Formats: sequence, structure tokens, C-alpha cells
Amino acid sequence: MKKCFTCRNKYPMFFYHLDDSKYKIKANKGKTIECRFCTLKRNINDKGFTHRVDGKFTFTQASKKEIILNFFKR
Repeated sequence: MKKCFTCRNKYPMFFYHLDDSKYKIKANKGKTIECRFCTLKRNINDKGFTHRVDGKFTFTQASKKEIILNFFKR
């Protein structure tokens, strides 16, 4: 069990996104950032999601349905 950085709830480890990006500082690499529920809430509030295209992060605006489908696709 681990506490979420954003909502402070305790969830099992599979509820978290691991950030293993090559662009991270080595000390922060592989540490959990936030639970999947907080990620979904943040994406819905932002009305889109961020993904990587050709090594760069891009923000894509999407409807609530597309955000939820993308969330379960990962």
C-alpha cells in the first residue's frame, strides 16, 4: 500500500502510474507520482490528455468519452 501524492488515499501499487521517462532526473526516475483516479480526474478537468509523439509530449483536447477510453486503453 502506498499513499497518493495528490489525494493522500492509500491504494495498492497497481493503482499508480510509474514515471520511468528518460527525461526525468535519475533521483526521481521510477517513483510513483499519483494514483490512476487522480490522473483521470485531472485529465477530465483539463479536457484532454498528454501523450508522447516522436519523443515530445503533446496535449490533445478530447471529450470526456475519449478521455475515459484512453484511460482504460493504457
